[in-house]
Amino acid sequence: MDQEQRGKKLYSYPILKLHEIVASLRSLNIAFVEDDLRSCQPDALRKILEEFIRNTMGIGRDEMSQPALVGLSELTVQLHSGSVGEITYFRTISRLLATAGLRDFRWDDVYKPTLKRYRRILSALINFTRFRYERWARVGQNEDKLVRIRAERQTAEEENATLRRQLVDLQSEQSAEAEALQNAMDESSALEDEIYTLNKRQAVVRHENTGLKAQCSHLRDEYASLRIDISEAKASVNKLESKIVNSPARFKSVPSDRTNVLSPRTI
Repeated sequence: MDQEQRGKKLYSYPILKLHEIVASLRSLNIAFVEDDLRSCQPDALRKILEEFIRNTMGIGRDEMSQPALVGLSELTVQLHSGSVGEITYFRTISRLLATAGLRDFRWDDVYKPTLKRYRRILSALINFTRFRYERWARVGQNEDKLVRIRAERQTAEEENATLRRQLVDLQSEQSAEAEALQNAMDESSALEDEIYTLNKRQAVVRHENTGLKAQCSHLRDEYASLRIDISEAKASVNKLESKIVNSPARFKSVPSDRTNVLSPRTI
């Protein structure tokens, strides 16, 4: 199994037709000339790949022309200044293509490209870019969802804090009401005891009142009897007085007789 087959084994992607590649590049806003693409012009193809590097890796052409490559100062063969940029470009696009699933990028693809090879290269980059955009879109959706969830959680926490404060207030009010209720119950119990005592006293007073009423009735009867006796006595006196004579001799004898008559009544 050669290196190209191992790349396919590790990461598969569809090989696009040329018109699909053209449409995809245009949808990605990558500037190119279709004739240069069809004729496999190395400079035109390199510009397309540099656009993929800039869009996906954030590395521009100027950064690749003057890189800080570790170990170049130790090379025994002095490199031309342009070679540094070429090496950086080759390493950068190789790393990007390896990530996209193509691991056999070579120097011939830079200087002697073929349409067959560039269909594979561009298909890998287009597929990876689409995947990246979809993933970023999904990440963006997830971030939006996360922001919304965080906002909802913040709102829920604020509502929870408000409800907790309200609960504390209600518990305080309930405690105060419970204390007031207990005081009212205590007062009610004391009133019940007082009412019971008053009822007992009322029963005693009623009993005493009944006795007093009977005694009063008895006294009234006695008083009526006395009035009758007094009335009868007065009638007797009047009757006796009517029998008194006006002569002096008789007047003298009458008191003695009256005394004898009234004495038993008086006793």
